[in-house]
Amino acid sequence: MEIELPKRKSCRIPGYDYSQNGAYFITICTHQKRWLFGNLSQESAPTVVEIVQAFKRYSTIEYIHLVKQGAAEPFEKYVWQRSFHDHIVRTEDDFRMIAEYIQNNPRRWEEDCFHPTKNPPTKEPPP
Repeated sequence: MEIELPKRKSCRIPGYDYSQNGAYFITICTHQKRWLFGNLSQESAPTVVEIVQAFKRYSTIEYIHLVKQGAAEPFEKYVWQRSFHDHIVRTEDDFRMIAEYIQNNPRRWEEDCFHPTKNPPTKEPPP
């Protein structure tokens, strides 16, 4: 007997060739948007999905090691939210807008509606 799993909504643009060269803007979030990693500093190709999966997998493994050593805050069930947000950069204006977002967003984090002081995470994930 085959178990039918729930179908996830595809993040892909129908008909778009993701193997072509291009600039991509990707956002991934911790589960329940928890601030687990503190301040991060700036310092044949795989697909975007493979890159994000590998990043989430290896960073979760490392984070678990830190938790076991008492060097990081424990998490509930998951470190990362399911899936990720990506955006295909199509124009120079698009690129400039995203570059500005990347540059300015960390400075505005404490004012963000998702900052833990403004919107503390709940124990239950959103529906």
